[in-house]
Amino acid sequence: MQSAIRSPSQLAQFLKQSRKSRKLSQKELADLAGVPQVTISSIESGARNPSIPTLFSLLVAMDLELAAQA
Repeated sequence: MQSAIRSPSQLAQFLKQSRKSRKLSQKELADLAGVPQVTISSIESGARNPSIPTLFSLLVAMDLELAAQA
């Protein structure tokens, strides 16, 4: 079971690990998600947080789902 993501830094780490496990470069993921490569780099380094539309584009590009639990 995947542990909960509770902070921006955990989200950045999750996205980076997900990208690497799919053997995608930052450029390849950026192209798939329709965002600049610098956006991926900035998110993964923690320099910026993804907007909601960017987050969903990244999730779709890596065939991931967002699940919430009450």
